[in-house]
Amino acid sequence: MWKEKLLGQRSNFAYWSPLVLIVFLISLHTTSFAGVMFSNSSSEMDNEIKSRSEYYTDTIIETKQSGETFGENNSSHFGGEYSQSYSYKQLAGPAFAETAETLDGRLGLITMSCFILILFCFMNRKEKISINRFVSFNSIKGYLMLFIGIISLISVFTITSGLSDYSDEIADSDLDWDVDEGIWGSATVEFESFIDGESITIDQEWGPDFMMLALFVFSMIALIGGIANISYLKEDLEIEDAPVWIKDSKTFSLANRHSVTALWIVLVVAIIGSVVAPWQTINQEWEVEQRTESSVSEEVNITEHSSEVSWNMNPFYMQFDNDTALGNASFEGEETSSYDSYKEHSELSDSSAVMLELRWPLICAIIIGIFMLMQRYIGKFSSTISGTNNGWILLILTSVLLIYSYGAIGNFEDEMSKKIDNDLQDLSPSWDYDVFNSEISSSISGSKLGSAFSSSNTVTPGDVTFDSATSRILTTWSPAIGYYFAIIIPFAIFAILSAQYGPIVIDSINDYQSIKEFEFDSKSWVAKPTIIALVTLLITSSIGMGLGELMFDSKSSAPASIYKWDLDFQQSWIGDYEEIVMNDQDSYQNELDTGLNGIPSQFNLLLACDESNTGLTNEQPDSISWKINPPEGTDLFGEMNQGELQCTDQVFILEPIFSWRAIINLPKSEFAETEEDYLNQFSVEGGGLGAWDVEVVANVNGGTTEFDEDTDLQLYFQFRSVGIGNVTVEKIT
Repeated sequence: MWKEKLLGQRSNFAYWSPLVLIVFLISLHTTSFAGVMFSNSSSEMDNEIKSRSEYYTDTIIETKQSGETFGENNSSHFGGEYSQSYSYKQLAGPAFAETAETLDGRLGLITMSCFILILFCFMNRKEKISINRFVSFNSIKGYLMLFIGIISLISVFTITSGLSDYSDEIADSDLDWDVDEGIWGSATVEFESFIDGESITIDQEWGPDFMMLALFVFSMIALIGGIANISYLKEDLEIEDAPVWIKDSKTFSLANRHSVTALWIVLVVAIIGSVVAPWQTINQEWEVEQRTESSVSEEVNITEHSSEVSWNMNPFYMQFDNDTALGNASFEGEETSSYDSYKEHSELSDSSAVMLELRWPLICAIIIGIFMLMQRYIGKFSSTISGTNNGWILLILTSVLLIYSYGAIGNFEDEMSKKIDNDLQDLSPSWDYDVFNSEISSSISGSKLGSAFSSSNTVTPGDVTFDSATSRILTTWSPAIGYYFAIIIPFAIFAILSAQYGPIVIDSINDYQSIKEFEFDSKSWVAKPTIIALVTLLITSSIGMGLGELMFDSKSSAPASIYKWDLDFQQSWIGDYEEIVMNDQDSYQNELDTGLNGIPSQFNLLLACDESNTGLTNEQPDSISWKINPPEGTDLFGEMNQGELQCTDQVFILEPIFSWRAIINLPKSEFAETEEDYLNQFSVEGGGLGAWDVEVVANVNGGTTEFDEDTDLQLYFQFRSVGIGNVTVEKIT
């Protein structure tokens, strides 16, 4: 009896197995096929350092505990654990590389086969194809499912073979591993450190992951479903099929009757979602430790702060969630969210260019969608452009399919994978932080641990305060919901075409007739409005597929790349020194041309004089008067350009009489797009370029008697100018 009951479920296995395969197919693309657990301990360590590596078809994800990496005091960083992703190409000779490559190709073949299977089921939704016993709905479905089942089962053995090879590699390695070989295996090695003689133990365990189990179940479902469908070829097989679950219910009948409408709704929602939703998201978790030390006190103040920052990129906007506390030494700030232009985010200059290329395709898709709604629901418009309803639907769906399958949308994953790693290398929400990441793989999704360090000091009377901030940054990036909406659209279009027109094709094939419903009626398509609509549809599709970028470059809206620069210049001086004996009212003039020494930044005049000869009684002090005539256009900044200096008695001290300094404006930021933009931030204000003319007049005063003779004085004269020259700029990053 149990055999009869089991065999009676043939109809259910044959009918429902394709749907179950689709559900399991998602798990195949989202799970790893193998995992390796590592642990490291030593005689000096209180605990083990553990990590787990998970192997996917296109990437390796390594997970570690925060406390083991950053210390027990920081065990709460990133929620207690963090993951980093690596590509197989990024690592030298990674384990399971060949297995991953083989599985990736097999999964692509399985996915395509499942897609064809589902479309075939949609085509036979009403009328089943039946050319002969071997070419029928059940037989073709059975062939496809058997093929899927065999490929899936082979993939299971591919995983086991890869694990077996890994086990053999560990056993044959140079280290003296104690190996428990097998698909589920383990290995241990002990050795002494050549540095301090410490005993170190390394353990690892490996085994298949969830993908292998999913593949096995997937293959069994496909094989059983295939056999169930193939069994209908044997007409003399006496099996009483049980009723197909749910199929005859009112709910299922209603759903089946409106399946095409549901697919249209899915298509419309997916198109709208691809336009308004983000396509790419980048998240950063910051764990910042601020240390403040004083040169007077031995006290060290430590402040910790956690922040989350994210960039959600859509072709038409950028949503930036920031924590302003990151740019504040005291961590005073708030979480903010804004919708910005890409011009405001130069940190994403490369990836934003890829994102902005999607604008024209999405605009064209919306235009075609509006055209479709007008053709279907506005009677006056549809009657004006004539044509057949089936013809317009086919043209519209084909246009949307081409836009979403080719051009910028079709190449989005490849282009974003190539560009986004350039931005992620030093991505930061603030230019105050220099972020460092090790090599990031070219991938549309992944995660990476980076770091940042900044320091400053404050000098006060009697004390110097040192501030330093050490940051650990976990950056994760992945496609967002808008990207997945775009992926759905081609599948939805094929499903609509299969469900709506497939029965017509199947019916014609079964009757060995031509497809009369699609016979071309030239009379309905020659009207002038119809031709205009067709040309408009063609042009719109062409613009969406890439012609738009040739006419209007969307990437011009992308921010330019910002680089870090370092400014350097040399300072030199020119001048003259003179010692002169001057009589009363004698005048001495000298001139200094600052144009001979680059950009003038300083001009200094130093004078001294002594009495020289003095009277015997009641000597009156001598003095000198000076005056400076600066070059035209020079701003003296309030400095007096003339004055008088009293002479001393045989004491030679050059005294700074006049000092002029230009205002030197150094770049406020180390970052700029080009060398020219950075140099434009550097300027020297105040003038001072040209000839500085200096005149000195002697005022010699004698005594009050005939014995007091004072006829001259000794002048000591010096002026000099400091100039800036050889201004150079060096690109740092």
